Amino acid sequence: MSTNYAAGYGYKSLTAAVIFTIAYIPLSPWFVFKAISDFTWIWITLHVFCSIRIAAFLIRAIEIGSDSEGENLTLLIVDQVLLLAGFFGLLYAAYSAVLDREQLLDLPPPSSTLARGFMRWRRTFFHLAGAGAVAIGIVAATQALSKDSDMPPDTIASLRKVSTLIFLILTIVQALQTLYLVQRERERSKSFSPADRSIGGVHGAYIFVAISVLMLIREIYFAATVSDQAKQRDENYWYPLGALPELLAVILFCAPGLVPGRKSLPKYEPHYQRPIEMNA
Repeated sequence: MSTNYAAGYGYKSLTAAVIFTIAYIPLSPWFVFKAISDFTWIWITLHVFCSIRIAAFLIRAIEIGSDSEGENLTLLIVDQVLLLAGFFGLLYAAYSAVLDREQLLDLPPPSSTLARGFMRWRRTFFHLAGAGAVAIGIVAATQALSKDSDMPPDTIASLRKVSTLIFLILTIVQALQTLYLVQRERERSKSFSPADRSIGGVHGAYIFVAISVLMLIREIYFAATVSDQAKQRDENYWYPLGALPELLAVILFCAPGLVPGRKSLPKYEPHYQRPIEMNA
């Protein structure tokens, strides 16, 4: 007798999967348009994230709607890999955008050599930690679903916990960086006036607070249910606490003037580099 792996994994609501697929479809080309009109790699990252989410929810819908595809274990594994890999793109986009807005304040560099070194390499550290969390999570997910896995269940559970913990820590770091941005923008509000007077240009730091809260909701949910995978996959919880916060966060990125384009950024980061000398 054949097994419907998708149904056994908790895939039930075809309507929800279709709604989320449709919701992401206009967002993906929107970020391509933004990248063309005012380039920054953040727009490319968000485009890739939305494309991954379209593929993941489309596969989910296909698996739910078709019994034969629901019996395709490989398709379920691909869907889980896409869901795991996608979130870090959203998180890194938020972290990078906050750092870019911080550059616009032209803050004085830290006096400590160690602090300046951290400022120089913080994006790299964040990226490497996130990439490691993705890799560990993918190993755990594929081994948990694979018929031929020889990895002990306790090891799989430990890997899943490590991946979730790293993501939670990175999400907290991003939230703290956002609060720092809010504080510095308040301090400089009398002497600093953003050139872009759009809602994102003026109130961008607070929009990033909302984005940070949404991502924290998502990660706290996954951390709280990491030891109870059945509850974590329950669509009654997964959609409102896992999938919806991501979608709302991406929509907030559409606020005009929120993300500084490359042309509006300084030619250097004042935290750790000297200005680039421009020859006449």
